[in-house]
Amino acid sequence: MASPEDRLQQLEARVEHMENVEAIRRLLARYCKALDERDVAAMTPLWSRDAVVIARPWALEFRGAQAIMSFYSEYFRGPWIEPRHNYTNEYIERDGDGYKAFCYFHETLARDQHSVMGWGTWVDRFVREDGVWKFSRREINVMALAPISRGWAGPDKIMDLS
Repeated sequence: MASPEDRLQQLEARVEHMENVEAIRRLLARYCKALDERDVAAMTPLWSRDAVVIARPWALEFRGAQAIMSFYSEYFRGPWIEPRHNYTNEYIERDGDGYKAFCYFHETLARDQHSVMGWGTWVDRFVREDGVWKFSRREINVMALAPISRGWAGPDKIMDLS
């Protein structure tokens, strides 16, 4: 049987892990809120200094928090309106000194008077920087993004970003 000290250390490690997972869930929710509100100020502190964002199928890649924020600033000025993002089935686990996560996302938007639906996956890595958990890598894998009127089956299931 483990000593009381060992059991206490194990319990403290479990509590720390649960607190970290909950902080990462809040980070994911803050990302969705900032994205939906097109809020650059709220989006900025979510990224580590050397973060990377990759968006497929468009083969976009941004390295460093400044480049990522430039991308989001431009995206927020684009033709997409009334965005709403949700994520689900997140799986968060320890990965060395950080954490990694996988989840599905669903989005509804409007563009050019068309209702648009999209979904895909987010594959993330997180690091603790300045005492808080931040994205260090986000892979956005869009599986469908199309006007509801056109549907999302077939070769035209992904719209251009511009």
